[in-house]
Amino acid sequence: MSKPVEYWSPLLGVVAGVLGLLAGAFWLECLYLALRSRLSDDPASDPHGYALIFSTMLSVPSAVTTGFCIAFAVPPRIRGRAIAVAATVLSVGTGLLFVSLFSS
Repeated sequence: MSKPVEYWSPLLGVVAGVLGLLAGAFWLECLYLALRSRLSDDPASDPHGYALIFSTMLSVPSAVTTGFCIAFAVPPRIRGRAIAVAATVLSVGTGLLFVSLFSS
């Protein structure tokens, strides 16, 4: 028997790629806001630390969404390597955000 044609597979990859790209861009924006808040010399830029707190907390679901979408966006032959690299980068980046949140 021949393998059935999966008509939705390319469309699923495109949708997952776009969603992963948007979630990844949001994760980078969270990373930028948290680091800008943490490394700023001007106390008026983020006086209460809300940018640091909320960007750190919002980075977790956006990192999970990015990592989940990568599994569907890349071809099966490189899927394992792509997931390993993405999981490492997203975990280290999000971990650094939590370190910057809880360090004084």
